[in-house]
Amino acid sequence: MRVLYIALLMLCFTAIPGVAQQPTRAHVGMCNETEVVAQILAKQYSERPVANGGGRSRGDPVRVEIFASMDGKTWSMVITWPRTGISCLSAAGQGWTQTIDIVSEKGEGT
Repeated sequence: MRVLYIALLMLCFTAIPGVAQQPTRAHVGMCNETEVVAQILAKQYSERPVANGGGRSRGDPVRVEIFASMDGKTWSMVITWPRTGISCLSAAGQGWTQTIDIVSEKGEGT
């Protein structure tokens, strides 16, 4: 599980600007209040949170979230700074597939 979080954080902070952007996803790079970003993804792309993990960026705590549509057609990566309540759409794409089922502390799949 920790490896997944590290991989997500590495992707977020090493992606070359513009590479992750797609013409159909004009909101990439958009920052706003966390609730506003979630509402936009829900309304325009029918996406909901499907994965998340914590980390740090320049010493500040951050939360990385993956939003995806139920049919897997679209996905978005959102970085949130809990101290400020600001979230930024970091990347977006098509064809989300849930590949692993992480086991919780209770031994149940999440």
